[in-house]
Amino acid sequence: MKIRLIVAMIVLCTNAVAQKTEVLSDSSKTKTAIFNRTLFWIEKIWGTNADKVIESRDEVAGTILVRGGLKAAPKSDEGFAVKGQSITELTIQVENGRAKLNFQATTFKWDAGTVWNFGDDNGGTQKAKWKAEVAIEIDELIENYKVDFNK
Repeated sequence: MKIRLIVAMIVLCTNAVAQKTEVLSDSSKTKTAIFNRTLFWIEKIWGTNADKVIESRDEVAGTILVRGGLKAAPKSDEGFAVKGQSITELTIQVENGRAKLNFQATTFKWDAGTVWNFGDDNGGTQKAKWKAEVAIEIDELIENYKVDFNK
């Protein structure tokens, strides 16, 4: 019983931190090739100056931390996007033949200063719709990465 409780707590804690994790594998690709392809993908997604969204990169460790904007935005009752910005943290871990994408800590910061965290359940239907948009956008980013990874 105690082991089940510990496992359940680990699963719940993991789900609260990671919104989406994806692992891609191709044993024919080197760590350097995947790392460089990943930098190219970041520039393609977030603009030509990837350094503005890359918080840190360590080619030896194979880690890139990205903090970039998303298009998803909450809508007013009339269906108009509210003013503010959605931002996600993406950790990409690269090694020979493998890349792991971990989207986490997605937030929406209203212009008025309020911050929504993706993992929180408060916010009603407006927040639920925003979270659904974020989930779709993250899935699209992963699919886009898969295309570049497999080139």
